[in-house]
Amino acid sequence: MTRVGIPWDRSVVAKFENGRRATVSLEEVFALAYVLDVAPVNLMTSTDLGAPPHGVVSGVVASADDVREWIRGRKPLGDQDVDTYFSKVAGNDFGFIYDALKRARGQDGER
Repeated sequence: MTRVGIPWDRSVVAKFENGRRATVSLEEVFALAYVLDVAPVNLMTSTDLGAPPHGVVSGVVASADDVREWIRGRKPLGDQDVDTYFSKVAGNDFGFIYDALKRARGQDGER
């Protein structure tokens, strides 16, 4: 982690292990994923088939698969508005998002 500019030593790990630190910054997640050669989504959700549901925010629980799709920008969770969720899309993702929006609304485009 230090190699990629994140101050990270045994004391940081020890704080996680003994519960004195409960959170990781987004910058740390990206750095961890980079140094571990994995996608960030794999650090945030279970990769096991049949994993128990994840609590995302208070009152929203979803399957690991649904959370992974949400993180990837492919599927809204809970009562998120479909139009708002898909309103900010990188140009190279538009084809996928267009198809996902059609599926979310039904093939005829109606909700």
